Amino acid sequence: MKIQNDSVHTKVIIKCSAKNGQYQFVVKLDKQGKIDDFNIENYYADGAFLTPPYDLQNYTEKQVTIGNGEFALPGILTTPKGKGPFPVVVLVHGSGSSDMDESMFAHRPFQNFAVGLASEGIAVLRYDKRTRTHAMKFKFEPNYTINEETVDDANLAVNLLKKQPKIDNKQIFVLGHSQGGFALPKII
Repeated sequence: MKIQNDSVHTKVIIKCSAKNGQYQFVVKLDKQGKIDDFNIENYYADGAFLTPPYDLQNYTEKQVTIGNGEFALPGILTTPKGKGPFPVVVLVHGSGSSDMDESMFAHRPFQNFAVGLASEGIAVLRYDKRTRTHAMKFKFEPNYTINEETVDDANLAVNLLKKQPKIDNKQIFVLGHSQGGFALPKII
Protein backbone atom coordinates (compact mmCIF):
# COMPACT_ATOMS: atom_id res chain seq x y z
CA MET A 1 0.00 0.00 0.00
CA LYS A 2 1.18 3.51 -0.85
CA ILE A 3 -0.27 6.92 -0.04
CA GLN A 4 0.10 9.89 -2.42
CA ASN A 5 -1.21 13.42 -2.11
CA ASP A 6 -2.12 15.78 -4.91
CA SER A 7 -3.90 19.11 -4.72
CA VAL A 8 -7.35 17.46 -4.65
CA HIS A 9 -7.09 14.00 -3.05
CA THR A 10 -5.14 11.75 -0.74
CA LYS A 11 -4.82 8.54 -2.73
CA VAL A 12 -4.55 5.16 -1.05
CA ILE A 13 -2.96 2.88 -3.67
CA ILE A 14 -3.13 -0.86 -3.25
CA LYS A 15 -1.14 -2.98 -5.70
CA CYS A 16 -2.92 -6.19 -6.69
CA SER A 17 -2.17 -9.20 -8.87
CA ALA A 18 -4.68 -11.12 -10.92
CA LYS A 19 -4.61 -13.85 -13.53
CA ASN A 20 -4.23 -11.31 -16.37
CA GLY A 21 -1.63 -9.07 -14.74
CA GLN A 22 -1.09 -6.44 -12.11
CA TYR A 23 -3.29 -3.48 -11.34
CA GLN A 24 -3.75 -0.83 -8.69
CA PHE A 25 -6.92 -0.23 -6.72
CA VAL A 26 -6.96 3.49 -5.93
CA VAL A 27 -9.21 4.98 -3.24
CA LYS A 28 -9.38 8.78 -3.31
CA LEU A 29 -10.06 10.60 -0.04
CA ASP A 30 -11.28 14.19 0.12
CA LYS A 31 -9.83 16.86 2.46
CA GLN A 32 -12.02 15.55 5.31
CA GLY A 33 -10.70 11.98 4.87
CA LYS A 34 -13.95 10.65 3.37
CA ILE A 35 -14.00 8.44 0.27
CA ASP A 36 -14.60 10.72 -2.70
CA ASP A 37 -13.90 8.31 -5.57
CA PHE A 38 -12.13 5.08 -6.49
CA ASN A 39 -10.93 3.31 -9.60
CA ILE A 40 -8.76 0.54 -10.93
CA GLU A 41 -5.63 1.46 -12.86
CA ASN A 42 -3.05 -0.49 -14.77
CA TYR A 43 0.14 -0.91 -12.83
CA TYR A 44 3.67 -0.71 -14.14
CA ALA A 45 6.63 -1.31 -11.90
CA ASP A 46 8.20 1.79 -10.34
CA GLY A 47 10.91 3.17 -12.61
CA ALA A 48 9.40 1.60 -15.72
CA PHE A 49 8.60 5.01 -17.20
CA LEU A 50 11.17 6.32 -19.62
CA THR A 51 12.82 9.65 -18.85
CA PRO A 52 13.62 11.66 -21.98
CA PRO A 53 17.31 12.40 -22.62
CA TYR A 54 16.57 16.15 -22.83
CA ASP A 55 15.33 16.29 -19.21
CA LEU A 56 18.03 18.64 -17.92
CA GLN A 57 16.18 19.58 -14.71
CA ASN A 58 16.24 23.28 -15.67
CA TYR A 59 12.64 23.80 -14.62
CA THR A 60 10.48 23.76 -11.52
CA GLU A 61 7.15 22.06 -10.96
CA LYS A 62 4.37 22.97 -8.58
CA GLN A 63 1.05 21.35 -7.83
CA VAL A 64 -1.99 23.40 -8.78
CA THR A 65 -5.73 22.82 -8.65
CA ILE A 66 -7.90 23.29 -11.73
CA GLY A 67 -11.36 24.53 -10.72
CA ASN A 68 -12.86 23.99 -7.31
CA GLY A 69 -15.70 22.16 -5.68
CA GLU A 70 -16.95 18.70 -6.56
CA PHE A 71 -14.91 18.31 -9.78
CA ALA A 72 -11.62 20.07 -8.88
CA LEU A 73 -8.64 18.53 -10.66
CA PRO A 74 -4.98 18.13 -9.63
CA GLY A 75 -2.44 19.57 -12.02
CA ILE A 76 1.22 20.42 -12.38
CA LEU A 77 2.60 23.69 -13.70
CA THR A 78 6.08 23.14 -15.15
CA THR A 79 7.95 26.45 -15.38
CA PRO A 80 11.42 27.21 -16.76
CA LYS A 81 13.91 28.34 -14.15
CA GLY A 82 14.26 32.10 -14.21
CA LYS A 83 12.26 35.22 -13.61
CA GLY A 84 9.62 35.06 -16.37
CA PRO A 85 6.98 35.88 -17.35
CA PHE A 86 6.90 32.85 -19.63
CA PRO A 87 4.58 31.82 -22.44
CA VAL A 88 2.58 28.73 -21.48
CA VAL A 89 0.87 25.78 -23.14
CA VAL A 90 -2.14 23.97 -21.65
CA LEU A 91 -2.16 20.29 -22.65
CA VAL A 92 -5.66 18.87 -23.25
CA HIS A 93 -6.23 15.10 -23.23
CA GLY A 94 -7.67 12.76 -25.77
CA SER A 95 -10.72 10.62 -25.02
CA GLY A 96 -10.79 8.22 -22.12
CA SER A 97 -9.64 8.36 -18.54
CA SER A 98 -6.19 10.00 -18.73
CA ASP A 99 -3.80 11.14 -16.07
CA MET A 100 -1.97 14.44 -16.42
CA ASP A 101 0.92 12.74 -18.24
CA GLU A 102 -1.30 10.75 -20.64
CA SER A 103 0.59 7.71 -19.32
CA MET A 104 0.57 4.64 -21.50
CA PHE A 105 2.81 1.69 -20.71
CA ALA A 106 6.36 3.07 -20.28
CA HIS A 107 5.54 6.45 -21.85
CA ARG A 108 4.40 9.77 -20.42
CA PRO A 109 4.04 12.02 -23.48
CA PHE A 110 2.54 15.03 -21.68
CA GLN A 111 5.31 14.95 -19.08
CA ASN A 112 7.84 14.73 -21.91
CA PHE A 113 6.26 17.76 -23.62
CA ALA A 114 6.37 19.69 -20.35
CA VAL A 115 10.05 18.91 -19.77
CA GLY A 116 11.03 19.61 -23.37
CA LEU A 117 9.12 22.89 -23.65
CA ALA A 118 10.28 24.12 -20.24
CA SER A 119 13.85 23.44 -21.35
CA GLU A 120 13.17 25.88 -24.20
CA GLY A 121 11.64 28.63 -22.04
CA ILE A 122 7.94 27.68 -22.33
CA ALA A 123 5.84 26.77 -19.29
CA VAL A 124 3.34 23.89 -19.47
CA LEU A 125 0.19 23.14 -17.49
CA ARG A 126 -1.07 19.56 -17.42
CA TYR A 127 -3.81 18.10 -15.26
CA ASP A 128 -5.67 14.85 -14.63
CA LYS A 129 -8.79 14.47 -16.70
CA ARG A 130 -12.13 14.67 -14.93
CA THR A 131 -13.00 11.11 -16.02
CA ARG A 132 -9.93 9.90 -14.11
CA THR A 133 -9.96 12.02 -10.96
CA HIS A 134 -13.70 11.70 -10.45
CA ALA A 135 -14.34 8.46 -12.32
CA MET A 136 -17.28 7.15 -10.32
CA LYS A 137 -19.06 10.49 -9.95
CA PHE A 138 -18.64 11.13 -13.65
CA LYS A 139 -19.85 7.68 -14.71
CA PHE A 140 -23.12 8.19 -12.87
CA GLU A 141 -23.75 11.60 -14.43
CA PRO A 142 -26.11 10.66 -17.29
CA ASN A 143 -26.16 13.97 -19.15
CA TYR A 144 -22.49 14.86 -19.52
CA THR A 145 -21.17 16.17 -22.83
CA ILE A 146 -17.77 17.04 -24.24
CA ASN A 147 -18.14 20.34 -22.38
CA GLU A 148 -18.03 18.64 -18.96
CA GLU A 149 -15.47 16.05 -20.05
CA THR A 150 -13.00 18.38 -21.78
CA VAL A 151 -13.97 21.96 -22.65
CA ASP A 152 -14.89 23.36 -19.21
CA ASP A 153 -11.71 22.09 -17.53
CA ALA A 154 -9.45 23.45 -20.29
CA ASN A 155 -11.03 26.88 -19.81
CA LEU A 156 -10.61 26.62 -16.04
CA ALA A 157 -6.93 25.83 -16.65
CA VAL A 158 -6.54 28.94 -18.83
CA ASN A 159 -8.24 31.08 -16.15
CA LEU A 160 -5.88 29.70 -13.50
CA LEU A 161 -2.86 30.61 -15.63
CA LYS A 162 -3.99 34.23 -16.00
CA LYS A 163 -3.40 34.62 -12.24
CA GLN A 164 0.09 33.07 -12.13
CA PRO A 165 2.85 35.67 -11.66
CA LYS A 166 5.47 33.80 -13.73
CA ILE A 167 3.10 33.41 -16.71
CA ASP A 168 2.72 35.87 -19.58
CA ASN A 169 -1.09 36.07 -19.73
CA LYS A 170 -0.91 37.38 -23.30
CA GLN A 171 0.81 34.18 -24.42
CA ILE A 172 -1.41 31.34 -23.21
CA PHE A 173 -1.79 28.57 -25.78
CA VAL A 174 -3.92 25.43 -25.74
CA LEU A 175 -2.75 22.21 -27.40
CA GLY A 176 -5.15 19.30 -27.71
CA HIS A 177 -4.43 15.64 -28.42
CA SER A 178 -7.11 13.58 -30.21
CA GLN A 179 -10.42 14.52 -28.55
CA GLY A 180 -8.65 17.52 -27.03
CA GLY A 181 -7.78 18.73 -30.53
CA PHE A 182 -11.33 18.08 -31.70
CA ALA A 183 -12.61 20.19 -28.79
CA LEU A 184 -10.31 23.18 -29.47
CA PRO A 185 -12.92 25.25 -31.37
CA LYS A 186 -15.27 24.87 -28.39
CA ILE A 187 -12.46 25.64 -25.93
CA ILE A 188 -11.60 28.84 -27.82
